[in-house]
Amino acid sequence: MIKRTAFICAVIYLCLLTAALTLQAADKSICSDGSFVTVNDDGSLKECTLKDKYFINGVVCKDFAAIRFYDGDKLESCVLSDNVTIGDTNCQADGQIIFYRDGNLRQCLKYAD
Repeated sequence: MIKRTAFICAVIYLCLLTAALTLQAADKSICSDGSFVTVNDDGSLKECTLKDKYFINGVVCKDFAAIRFYDGDKLESCVLSDNVTIGDTNCQADGQIIFYRDGNLRQCLKYAD
């Protein structure tokens, strides 16, 4: 029984590891048609207007609003689609949220609890 449990855990671990390694940076496919798109020197997406809601960094970015990335995969800023609480900070929907390069919250439009 222990060997079977260990085997199942190993398979799950390998599946999760494979999924993590195949994740790619956001690309132009998330941008609305005709939106102004900028890219980094390496070709990764830097900024555009979203065509749909976009989930990243534990937040949902609003469709048809600007989104900006550090290095194509780290969210720099977007307009929130929904209210979100990050740590002790309550961030309001339809307000801009901005992150530091390390992923920590820099600022957002706050709402009272």
